Amino acid sequence: MTFIDAARISFDPVNSARSLGNARKALAEIELGLMKPTARGLSEDEVLFLERRCVEIESALAAF
Repeated sequence: MTFIDAARISFDPVNSARSLGNARKALAEIELGLMKPTARGLSEDEVLFLERRCVEIESALAAF
């Protein structure tokens, strides 16, 4: 389950907001890692995966 899934199913607005905040933090961490992928030891495949994941998280946050 992702943070966004947790936010969607939560009946408590505080937990939902916390889950969305965690999704935003995860997105920021991924974007930070993508700024200097070689310094973080990321392979080309890992970079492509993380770039796709960023798009998925951004889309999910926008749709929420």
